[in-house]
Amino acid sequence: MPNYVINNDIIRIIPDAAINIETKLPLGTYTVEIINSMTGELGLKRTDDFAKPAKVYGEADRQADRIISTFEQREVNTGVMLGGEKGSGKTFLAKYISWKVLQKGYSTIMVNAQFNTIVLSELIRTIAEPCLIIFDEFEKIYSRDSEEEMKDPQNGLLTLLDGLLITKKLFVFTCNECEHVTTMMKNRPGRIFYNLEFGGLTDETIQEYCNENLYDTVHTKGICGMKRLFGRFTFDMLKALVEEVNRYKESPLEAVKMMNIIPEFSKENYTVQVVDVETGETYRNYFEYEDNPLWANIFAAKVANLDIWKEPKVKPHINKAGKSNEPRLVDEDNIRKTRIRVGVKDLVTQNENDTIYIVDKKYRVTLTQTDILNAGRKLWQYADPYAGL
Repeated sequence: MPNYVINNDIIRIIPDAAINIETKLPLGTYTVEIINSMTGELGLKRTDDFAKPAKVYGEADRQADRIISTFEQREVNTGVMLGGEKGSGKTFLAKYISWKVLQKGYSTIMVNAQFNTIVLSELIRTIAEPCLIIFDEFEKIYSRDSEEEMKDPQNGLLTLLDGLLITKKLFVFTCNECEHVTTMMKNRPGRIFYNLEFGGLTDETIQEYCNENLYDTVHTKGICGMKRLFGRFTFDMLKALVEEVNRYKESPLEAVKMMNIIPEFSKENYTVQVVDVETGETYRNYFEYEDNPLWANIFAAKVANLDIWKEPKVKPHINKAGKSNEPRLVDEDNIRKTRIRVGVKDLVTQNENDTIYIVDKKYRVTLTQTDILNAGRKLWQYADPYAGL
């Protein structure tokens, strides 16, 4: 026997076998989907629940419990913004919150695409049960292409965060580039109550993970030191590095040489000495070297006698007009400039002042920081994962 579903002037005919009417939303995890492309009508589609993680590291457990507790105690909607680079743990926390609220009887609704904000808001308003709403990569999905504030799709959701719903909701937004999130959500606890920025991992988190997953824990200090090479050392990087160290039984410094884990540095000043490994001849660069000390080009000049370089003879240079300019180095033709590319793969040793590379088995390159008393970052603290531990 058919069922006639009447919505305003529209009648939908649905057979008995295709319909199952519930008085409340069945507990589970859902995604928002377009169920009628002609009208733009939205509905929910059941998907797999997030599994309980095998292990929770760092502060994720405490953060999840606090967010859920606040949501349950408040009488209005609670918004949470989780910001940080990919692999930093924000999506993990969102999924972990979903698993935890499921145990408490709350469903999760995932918004993985941009929908008309009015239609989306209406869908969420009609859901009678308290639940978790996750917007993953919010600033990417709801991209702010328009400079007009009224056309900003992110601002279209503000009424949803502000509005009075049938029951309160827990909204969790994740974003990789928080500067692309509307300012109308910042410093507005009524809309976004918690704002968590995910930076680099702490030593404690790295040690905890290494103690459980690193085959040879002698390398734990090296991995903790490795994070000094980066502005933000993420969980994604940690997991991959531990996997590589375990697989090839190498030190972290060796394992990272071929990986897509590239050190980050601010520019520093160093003097450079280059020695030909076979002949012992000395090269010198013309000026102090200023660049990333682990990934750079060095332009050096080969000089047979280092004393000549230190005390160069000079002679006047006569230009085409017959006038004498400032003196320049003598024997320019005998000084051959050589480009030497140094990288972390060439690094052989370092101490507090010097970093030494062997490049192509031909050049021995020594970088010496010119101002080692500077309060800024010292090279050895970053280049040597074991230094200072």
